[in-house]
Amino acid sequence: MNAALVVLRGGGLDGDGYPSGDTTEVELGRCLLFPRRDPGSGEDNDRAEQVIGGLSLFAPAGSDVRATDRVRVPEGPYAGVWDVVGDPGHWVARTAVGRSVVEVALERVTG
Repeated sequence: MNAALVVLRGGGLDGDGYPSGDTTEVELGRCLLFPRRDPGSGEDNDRAEQVIGGLSLFAPAGSDVRATDRVRVPEGPYAGVWDVVGDPGHWVARTAVGRSVVEVALERVTG
């Protein structure tokens, strides 16, 4: 999927661990999204079904995405807000044909 995505960057956490401050929105521009092969699993937690879904996001080189961000997918089969998992990877192309990208693992837990 090729879509224009938005990074949601919070103002940090308060003393109790709750989000505080305003959320800043930063447009990433056109990105590629692919489902991750092994994003997690469905687990039976206290008789409630929990499903963990994952995506791989490939953003243009130089995109500012942080491990503490969330990403909003505005439309399509993956529409919604996803959490960034870990630090993004920066792939540098070493050929004239290749393109440098930022790879970001995304995760969403439902249930």
